[in-house]
Amino acid sequence: MDDVLYRKNKYVTKIPYFTYRDEVWQINTRHGGIYTKMLKAIIDQMLAMLSYDTKLFVCRFDLHQIHGTVDSSHLSTFIQALKARLTREYGFRHIGYAWCREKASAQAQHYHLALMLEGHKIRTTYRMAKLVLAEWIKAGGSSIHRCNYHNVTLQSESLMDAVLHLSYLAKVEGKSGIPSRYKAFSPSRLKARTQKRGCE
Repeated sequence: MDDVLYRKNKYVTKIPYFTYRDEVWQINTRHGGIYTKMLKAIIDQMLAMLSYDTKLFVCRFDLHQIHGTVDSSHLSTFIQALKARLTREYGFRHIGYAWCREKASAQAQHYHLALMLEGHKIRTTYRMAKLVLAEWIKAGGSSIHRCNYHNVTLQSESLMDAVLHLSYLAKVEGKSGIPSRYKAFSPSRLKARTQKRGCE
């Protein structure tokens, strides 16, 4: 099929609908297409979070830095520090996330970060954005941009809307200049809860 390519051992789709886990998801393919492996990981982590809490809070931040770096080790340090800070501040038991690295020509790289949090404990990004910025500056970053957020439940259009929004992280555009030995994308690795809640 012409709309599905194979690049650098990653499948890319340019079709704006993607069938996965018995659902048809609308995705944003306007920026060179979508890496399907990345998209699947994002969906998997959202569904894993929804197995622990019936409400999911999904938000995205764009992370900027003045100077470029060869690898993304500072991003990994930032993620660990941010998870610890959010756990202290909100009492989260589980935190899902995905980040991607991108670079426009003649600029330092930037990152897109998606957070997937327990929706019964947070409803907006106002307070959390200050925590994200503080930890990002500690890690060597310079500024953040707070994007849209979603209050998600499993059987609702809100889940579809959140996947459409976060599919932007899996876009092809901006990732081609990253050496293959360095990560361009990394998700959390939460496993879905298998046991049922409550008594049968």
